[in-house]
Amino acid sequence: QYEAAIELLTRAVAYNGKHQDAYFNLGNAYRKLEMTGEAIEVYQKIIELFPSTSMASISELVFRSVALATFRMVMISLYSTLSSKVGGLQKRFVTLFVKD
Repeated sequence: QYEAAIELLTRAVAYNGKHQDAYFNLGNAYRKLEMTGEAIEVYQKIIELFPSTSMASISELVFRSVALATFRMVMISLYSTLSSKVGGLQKRFVTLFVKD
């Protein structure tokens, strides 16, 4: 269902590059499919195309949330790698990046 939405929304923004909702929904569809790179690109495009709008503000919040979640996943993956190799760095790493 999200794949079909991406196809249609991509066409919509190609046809009308000023359709904020189409861009935002495209970013959300990418995000739902865990296509974070594509989602981030779309949210950045919204911020660039529609600065000083509520859609840009919302997109910036979502963009930061997606970027932070991606960063956190990378850090957890790094933690897993470190945990099997260097025990002494584990506690320091957890304190800096993983602990809630």
